[in-house]
Amino acid sequence: MPLGAGDMETNEKFCCQAIEIDITPQKPVALVGQYYHRLATEVYSPLCANILVLRKGKETVIFVACEWLGVPEEFIEYAKSLLLEKVPGFPTDSVIFSATHTHTAPYVYDNHGSKTWGKDFDWVRTNEEEMSPEEYRKFSAERITDGILKAYCTCVPAVVSTDIRELSISFNRRTVYADGSAVMYGNTNRDDFVRMEGSSDNGVHLFALEDLQGKLIAAVIEIACPSQVLEHHCFVSSDYWNEVRIRLKALYGETVTIVGLCGAAGDLSPRDLVRAAMPEPEMHSTKMYQPEGTFYLADMITAAFQEFMGTRTKQDNPQLQHLSRVIELPLWTVTEKEYLQAEKAYQEKRALHEQMKDFTEAESYTLSIDAGVVIRWEEQQKSLTHPVEIHTVKLGDALLATNPFELFVEYADRIRSRSNCQNTVVVQLTGGYQGYLPSAVAVEHGGYSALVCNGLYASDGGDKLVAETLDMIGKMQ
Repeated sequence: MPLGAGDMETNEKFCCQAIEIDITPQKPVALVGQYYHRLATEVYSPLCANILVLRKGKETVIFVACEWLGVPEEFIEYAKSLLLEKVPGFPTDSVIFSATHTHTAPYVYDNHGSKTWGKDFDWVRTNEEEMSPEEYRKFSAERITDGILKAYCTCVPAVVSTDIRELSISFNRRTVYADGSAVMYGNTNRDDFVRMEGSSDNGVHLFALEDLQGKLIAAVIEIACPSQVLEHHCFVSSDYWNEVRIRLKALYGETVTIVGLCGAAGDLSPRDLVRAAMPEPEMHSTKMYQPEGTFYLADMITAAFQEFMGTRTKQDNPQLQHLSRVIELPLWTVTEKEYLQAEKAYQEKRALHEQMKDFTEAESYTLSIDAGVVIRWEEQQKSLTHPVEIHTVKLGDALLATNPFELFVEYADRIRSRSNCQNTVVVQLTGGYQGYLPSAVAVEHGGYSALVCNGLYASDGGDKLVAETLDMIGKMQ
């Protein structure tokens, strides 16, 4: 789509546009997000890339919220290069990719697992009709970049309203036992259960962007809850966000775009493990693993947005400011002794089966723990730090701070409480996908989400992320 001569001119008045792009795969696909193979041959609900373009003067900010598990750094670079092929000089530095963390979306790259666990965990074709990650990547990138250009070229003068509500949607998902260990989705109906490891986040941040005639262009909703109610199913789905989309379009018109952002929720999920006190496999038949759970969450979110719209205060010509930074965080390193032990254990476990498809989920998980240590040892021989892209965006009286992690809520609490803006929105899984960033307490307890194989950094990386984010916030006018 070529841009006209005036399409990239600046406008001193605040303008915006939003567009919803269907990125649902057209063929059967393997789904990413579990330790066992799932081939989806049906679509339960569509996947969308929800694009929001904000412009004022020389400032442009473009959010692309993908209903995926994560948006790999390689995809971001690929999409930006595609934008520049279509429109040389396009402001790609303004484009910020984010993910809602659904577990019922395709692989975008075949090496999603091998980055952390080695080539044994690469995507492997299991069906001749299956859409490969490369094919899906090209398909989705073409649609997304066309959508970005269309939204960029059709921005209109707009106003913004922002506010915060509280909903009990997400709960801590790490159970602590008397021996000092922790388990994600652990059974609380045990004599040695002590407590849930961390806090939760009931804050829901809401934005309404409207044209000057009062028509709703975009509803931006940030919730500290990954969209993984349906995480163990074998169909394509955007999880509870599709139900939110259906309800809000019924209220505000089919043209409104619903931009879902995932708040810091590395140790959170939509399940109350204290009240659903049972082992995880038994939980899979309960409401919060079924479509009924997505309806339940969507009803609450819709009601909160409706109430917000009834009391909103519109901000005419709001401030728009964007800062970005690439920071180096210290790798979570392993010792040579840990490496040698893990290498030996990995080879022994890997010999159990000739092909990875024959490993059970439990066997794959234990294999990944040793593989993660081996890969980390190899990585730290090259560098002891790794680059991380973060952003801060000031929009009216709200401020958004991003990171590429499944971020434990403790870090978001530290950022929000020390920010100079009461309405500070911490958005995870943005600017890439770099796994979990656990708290110091979680690292001490161990367990899934707080092991070397689950992410690149330990709590010293989290401490630096907080400091760098607060420094950027302090530079916002």
